Amino acid sequence: MLGNSIKMAFKSLWASKMRTFLTMLGVIIGVTTVALLTTVSNGATKSIMDTLGRESRMITLLTPNTKTPFTLTELNSLVTGLEKDEKNGNFTYTAVAKNDVMVDKGAHKLSGKYGDETLVMRIGGTVNAVDNNFMELRGLEVDGRFVNAASECVVDRAFIKAYLKGKTDAEVIGSTVFLGGKISSYDYSFKSKIKADIEEFHKELVKMLEEKNYTGTIPVFDESLIQTEGEYFIYSSYIDPIEEIDPETLVARVYEHIEGLTYQFAEGYSVEASETFTGGKEYTIVGILVDEDAALMGSGDMSSSMGQMGGNIGALVEYSKRKQGNVYVTLEDDNAHFFDKATIAETQLNGAYFLFDSEDVIDTASINIGLGMISLGFKNLFEDYMIIPMKTVSEIMGTTMDIMTVLLTVIASISLIIGGIGIMNIMLVAVTERTREIGIRKAIGAKKSSIRLQFLIEALVVSLIGGAIGLLISFIGSLIIGSVMGIAMAMPIWVIAMSLGFCVLIGVIFGMYPAIKASNLMPIDALRHD
Repeated sequence: MLGNSIKMAFKSLWASKMRTFLTMLGVIIGVTTVALLTTVSNGATKSIMDTLGRESRMITLLTPNTKTPFTLTELNSLVTGLEKDEKNGNFTYTAVAKNDVMVDKGAHKLSGKYGDETLVMRIGGTVNAVDNNFMELRGLEVDGRFVNAASECVVDRAFIKAYLKGKTDAEVIGSTVFLGGKISSYDYSFKSKIKADIEEFHKELVKMLEEKNYTGTIPVFDESLIQTEGEYFIYSSYIDPIEEIDPETLVARVYEHIEGLTYQFAEGYSVEASETFTGGKEYTIVGILVDEDAALMGSGDMSSSMGQMGGNIGALVEYSKRKQGNVYVTLEDDNAHFFDKATIAETQLNGAYFLFDSEDVIDTASINIGLGMISLGFKNLFEDYMIIPMKTVSEIMGTTMDIMTVLLTVIASISLIIGGIGIMNIMLVAVTERTREIGIRKAIGAKKSSIRLQFLIEALVVSLIGGAIGLLISFIGSLIIGSVMGIAMAMPIWVIAMSLGFCVLIGVIFGMYPAIKASNLMPIDALRHD
């Protein structure tokens, strides 16, 4: 009987192919949404947890710049104390010291174009002084090799894009850069068609500097520096660098000062400023950081700019600061100049990383690191420093991802309920259309249970076929998303079982009422139905 019911269900559904497909569509969309979201979420979670798997044995100590600096000397003392306690087990450690660094192409003044205006900028990034354990403990990879001499450096892709754009990896490796220069002067230039404007501008510049309590050497006007360019007179000179003021701000302040003067400069005048920096040390690039996420560990935001105002009042060229990537050098005395220290042991560290052999000792080791720092005189431990067991981070992230998966599944399941309502609706229509057929079957002896089973099987077939199509679509979709995201996606068996289980549940729940309605029809009333 069951076999005949299934055959009749397929025959009935096939007779109305378009209506059957449209009924399935709600289930297809619902199952696709549930299975795809669950699979992608599960794949992303697994990828993150795999990445953090090794991190769960790590403790990160973040040491911002405070009144009590955490240096290599303190780190070595802390490590000595940890090694004496057997409860901490075996571990390796590394440290990093960061600072903004100026990068020079060798010409000491860098010029570029921005539209029709000239911008003069310096390129800068973040220098990371690290030891030989750093790359291994942080799980980073390098094309080429890592630094093993004080005159070598490794750069990341952001640095190459900002500074060595257009060069291939082979050309980058082996090239040299100058790191660690300092601003030596702010260069300024004034251009006007009237020669008298030159001295007037210089006088107002000096007045503005005095009003701003400028501590550098006051520039003296020198008429011999005036040059001509076509119909323009140009005067160029320099002043000592002004703390916390870049050339763009300098020009803006000059313009604000002269805007309200009774003296009128000739139409078409302009003010420009740039900066010159000198010094620095030559470094050879020996490797390129493969992991782009390394840039998250800190990136410099060193930049400079030039402002230019012409005859149109209020015209100011703005130059946004940009992050210029990371440079990695050895953590040794020859690189202490990046931190204005005589030796690297005096340098403030930004972070230390401890990798333990076992995850079981992490809680104990975290406490001992805190106690060790307190014993070294770091009183404001919880205010100024962060001791982060990555095991805790992994657990929090895992729990968060699980919650997100459940929430997404619940939300997506709403579409399955909508699909179920569609099944109930179409099955009720089918009962109405086939009322006479039901009457004939009951008149020749069909039982209520067989009529009920017939319509229930039809609802289940629609639901299950829709679910199978939805699973196929979600499987293909997860592969596409995985390839785009670079994450291995595999649809778990439980997702397939859950989706098909939902389909059976939806088919039974929303198909039961129409099936019961059909089985309860009176034969005489059904036979009279047109």
